[in-house]
Amino acid sequence: MGKFKNHIDAADISKYREDSADFVVVGTGAGGGIAGWVLTEMGYEVIWVEAGPYMTAEDFRDDVYTSMLNLAKDAGATSMMGRAIVTYLQGSCVGGSPLINSAIVWRTPEEVVDEWAEKFGTGNVINNRTLEYAFEKIEKLLNIHPIEEEILGGNNLLFKEACEKMGYESRVIRRNTRGCHGSNRCVQGCPFKAKLSPDVTFVPWSLEKGARVYSNCRVVKIISKNRKATGVEVVFKERGKENYRPVKGRIYARRGVILAAGAIDTPHLIRKSRLQGDSKAVGKFFMAHPGVGIGGIFDREINISLGPSQGYESPHFRKGHHFKMETIGLPIELLSARTPGFGREFMKRIENYNYVAVWDSYVKSEAHGQVMSTIFGPVPKYEPTKRDTEILIFAIKKMAEMMFEVGAKVVFPGIYGIPEEITKDQLNLIDEAEPDPRNLLLYASHLFGGARMGVDPRISVVDLNFKVHGVENLFVTDASVFPTNLGVNPQHTVMAVSMIGAERIGESAR
Repeated sequence: MGKFKNHIDAADISKYREDSADFVVVGTGAGGGIAGWVLTEMGYEVIWVEAGPYMTAEDFRDDVYTSMLNLAKDAGATSMMGRAIVTYLQGSCVGGSPLINSAIVWRTPEEVVDEWAEKFGTGNVINNRTLEYAFEKIEKLLNIHPIEEEILGGNNLLFKEACEKMGYESRVIRRNTRGCHGSNRCVQGCPFKAKLSPDVTFVPWSLEKGARVYSNCRVVKIISKNRKATGVEVVFKERGKENYRPVKGRIYARRGVILAAGAIDTPHLIRKSRLQGDSKAVGKFFMAHPGVGIGGIFDREINISLGPSQGYESPHFRKGHHFKMETIGLPIELLSARTPGFGREFMKRIENYNYVAVWDSYVKSEAHGQVMSTIFGPVPKYEPTKRDTEILIFAIKKMAEMMFEVGAKVVFPGIYGIPEEITKDQLNLIDEAEPDPRNLLLYASHLFGGARMGVDPRISVVDLNFKVHGVENLFVTDASVFPTNLGVNPQHTVMAVSMIGAERIGESAR
């Protein structure tokens, strides 16, 4: 029925079905993947439930449309509610967002860990000692290392050159890969199995030891009795049918339900199931890293399609100005969506694809939003503050300066109210931009909060045992538990915190 041992493709299920295990884990991404693996290694019977399909390297396609249709939530056409349009991308497949991200690895900054302990009382659970243990274990398991210089490609090497000329701190990005070809296919799923995401690591490792995974299986409700989670109600996605009566099922959990559906779906499931318990904060304190990108056209060939999608970064402005700069190698479909103009003007710019470089920046935002539950599903509401917007405009100018320093003819700043493309002599126009988030082409690649951890249920959702306040056997192990955002790429922190959480959950269940 499935592609692998103990894999059940729910698209093949045509009638009501029940199953059970010690733990049911909702989601197979960075948080859910490692949580299920830890509990399997501890000897528990685990079932993962994943809304999307189980795709393999043989299934991945080069074109972005098919890739997003197969691998991303709502085919990647997702955005937040608010005055400004802020798009975001989430994986919806076995492996989750790590399957379609750039595999960037950063350890949690110590100042963030200290802030969590001081303001939210998490220090006895999440501290530099426990994180060090988790980081070291994960880094060995997933072969985390700096990208090899010989596969960097023109976009990344140009960024390195610009940082050196400007005197900015920079470095090769560390990633969880093995045998990367530098094919710029990270967002479409790696065709070489080089990216060590949960679909090729934690999930198959656990399936071999008896865990099970249901793909194409969407959780619609957490089943409970007397404030105790007992399982999940699911809908099976029957293959090839657009208009059909949903086939339902139930998967029972003897020891606990673990939510790892992400910062949007996790709080929505808690609220929809009426399992807020004692918490007053479900869906609140939702956070993100809003980001901006710029493109530049050069006289020399860059060949942005060669090299890892993201291979070089600069944390130079991270502490003083709260933003981080990176390269981003976009396939031509996504670059087209970010290229200004239309008609002949647009086509002329796209003809320069091999001469284009693209870099981006994201800010450690101070903004808080919320996740709202509607009849259509969860809807995040979020808007960067004026301070966040000012930082993003400053970041755009710095990246533009860098591009001109290494020979850009023109740059696309992506700011409403100034020309679509500017020359070096027009850099000062960026200073005149109004700090309104509606004027920027914004995206959010990192999402946090909505079910954050803390000792006070008035401002948090889960306690120090990762359990929802006042609800038995309902746990959360994903980025929604983060008390604040990080200011760095979160995947490593998600895995480390989830490993700590799964071990605590497993020990308490003995």
